[in-house]
Amino acid sequence: VEAGRLVRREILLDYDGLALSHVAPRVLLRQRPLLTLPDRWYPELVGRVACVNAPSLFAAVYRVVHPWLSDELRARIEVHAPATSAA
Repeated sequence: VEAGRLVRREILLDYDGLALSHVAPRVLLRQRPLLTLPDRWYPELVGRVACVNAPSLFAAVYRVVHPWLSDELRARIEVHAPATSAA
């Protein structure tokens, strides 16, 4: 990487197998400082975040988390539900 050149990261998060037992509310609230770090200190480094295999539970969790993120970062997040047919 050349000096002075900005490198953006693309993040792929696979939520296959996500269950309610993985997202206890008290744990989620304790993660808030960690979840907001990229947005607060390094927003220019996040190019795109793709969340794949996101079950309906993810939508409920994202409703809690999304107000903690800036509009700019929310615009870079893509959520994709699991495929409905086998490949």
